[in-house]
Amino acid sequence: MIFPDNVLALSTEPVSQKHSAVFPKGIPEFFINLFTVEGDMVLDPFLGSGTSGLVVRRLGRNFIGIEAKAEYVQVAEERIFGDS
Repeated sequence: MIFPDNVLALSTEPVSQKHSAVFPKGIPEFFINLFTVEGDMVLDPFLGSGTSGLVVRRLGRNFIGIEAKAEYVQVAEERIFGDS
């Protein structure tokens, strides 16, 4: 397993300018792999642009996301389920 040198060194990844702070997929992927196994449930109480949900689906886990802003829910849904 490879540990990140410094999470703060990773820059954000804009998603069509619909969300200002999209973090790299490597951050949730590292922790999801570290603390869960395939089939587990992952809760993201701050869904944002849906990066964690995207990674969770790719890794074969189940996912619950919570987001207060309706416009971010739409962005997350498009990212998580758009290519299905």
